[in-house]
Amino acid sequence: YTIVASLPTTEIYISRNHTLLIMVAFIALLFCVTFVLVSQLVQRLVINGIFSVNGSLSRITHGNLDEQIEVRSSPEFATLSDGINSTVESLKDHIAAEASRIDADLALAHAIQLGNLQTVFPAFPGHDEFDLFAHMTPAREVGGDFYDMFMPDDDHLICVMADVSGKGIPAAMFMMEAKSYINSLALGCASLSEVFERANNDAGLFVTAFIIELDIRDGHFSFVNAGHNPPIICHTDGSCEYLPCKPGFVLGGLEGIHYRSGQGMLEKGERFVAYTDGVTEALNEEEELYGEQRLIDFLDHKNDVDVQALVEALECDLLAYRGIADQADDITILVLEY
Repeated sequence: YTIVASLPTTEIYISRNHTLLIMVAFIALLFCVTFVLVSQLVQRLVINGIFSVNGSLSRITHGNLDEQIEVRSSPEFATLSDGINSTVESLKDHIAAEASRIDADLALAHAIQLGNLQTVFPAFPGHDEFDLFAHMTPAREVGGDFYDMFMPDDDHLICVMADVSGKGIPAAMFMMEAKSYINSLALGCASLSEVFERANNDAGLFVTAFIIELDIRDGHFSFVNAGHNPPIICHTDGSCEYLPCKPGFVLGGLEGIHYRSGQGMLEKGERFVAYTDGVTEALNEEEELYGEQRLIDFLDHKNDVDVQALVEALECDLLAYRGIADQADDITILVLEY
């Protein structure tokens, strides 16, 4: 037997288009669901881990070495976290060791610098014609300010106050060179003007300085100012005023400069106060300067305080004025009472 079925072509393909549309829609839906699931899986296992590692690395590179990376979403990230944490711990150990070595070097440099300054007072126990005290507080472990005091003979006292450009170890090394050079010139030159002229031309110094020579027999003094802050004269009645003097030009700024000397007289009981710009330019928390007028107001009517106590009181006043603000510059103060 043979059975033959005959159908029209249009009837056979009547539902083809509809079926294809359903299949395409189903495949698209399946692709979207698969894409979303894979994206969520990649986001959770990979991308979030990368972002977390990058965030921790950013905090580490900005100085937070206590940051720990704890990404454990996969064995690979766990290994990466442990490796970075181990590297940071090793870095901290090396930094601590280097910091310890630097601290030891700075402590030695501080001791050397203090050994280069007069820190034992009275500086000249055999002379009661004057009283003298000076102190330096560096902004860092070592500084660029310096003072010096010496007697070329039994009748004259020379004091030097100077501020080398810069701070830290380079300034401290330059400070010791400048101090020694000016000291040797003062002992060998005929006048104070010649001291600064030779220091300006020969040594290549870049420093503001003030030098005064006091005749301890009668109180007459001569001085030269090379771009330094004007000193203060405190009279026996307690009033204080700035010594009228032109600042001159800094040492090392320009060759061929001629420095003019000035003259003055200290009466018995009067004081000469020299300082560096770290005093008048001290900043408080609002970044306001201590200022020259505030310094004069502080020194007024303190002639009953001995020179060491006066220096210490001024340093305490500067500290109270500064508050929590950092010390911006070296502070050096010298007080000489005739």
